Amino acid sequence: MACVSYLTGFSTSCGSNLPSIKKLWIGAFESATFTYSYQQDGDSQDVLDVDGNKIIESVTGATLATGADAWVEFQFRKNSSEMTTEMTVNDNGSHYYTNGANLVFAKIDNTKRLALQATASGECSMIVLDSNNQYWLIGGENAVSMTTMSATTGVAVGDSNAYNVTLSAEESTMPILISATNAQTIITTLTTA
Repeated sequence: MACVSYLTGFSTSCGSNLPSIKKLWIGAFESATFTYSYQQDGDSQDVLDVDGNKIIESVTGATLATGADAWVEFQFRKNSSEMTTEMTVNDNGSHYYTNGANLVFAKIDNTKRLALQATASGECSMIVLDSNNQYWLIGGENAVSMTTMSATTGVAVGDSNAYNVTLSAEESTMPILISATNAQTIITTLTTA
């Protein structure tokens, strides 16, 4: 079987393409169960990767586990934070993606300190809303963890006073798109305990 039997092409993107992220929702890993739609061929058959696994197209639903805490929302200043994906290919032919976010929380304060400290002590899943109004799931497969955090007051008046945080998960796929028609329902489900 060819490694690219399910490869599809695409055209050059038109219109605006904005950087940064607007919001992020985060909850305990395994606090939610997600449902997916899968890539299909012209005969409405699921497309399989070279290992025989169905290829996830998008997240279509979510259920918050009984007794689980509601997910929480973080917002960011314009052009301050980003979603990231990096692919690693090993010599043995295997590969994985490190999906995550580099986040900047302006103004050091005790409320943020406590929230970040709680996030640092656990394993999470997260949904990211980018500036192109697309929602992405990170940590549906493997837990997201805080890998770095720094805080600085800055020195001069124009310096940043902020927390800088990196969250990441090693997964077999890139971040998974959440169907726009289902995104608000999914977020409401996860943020209401």
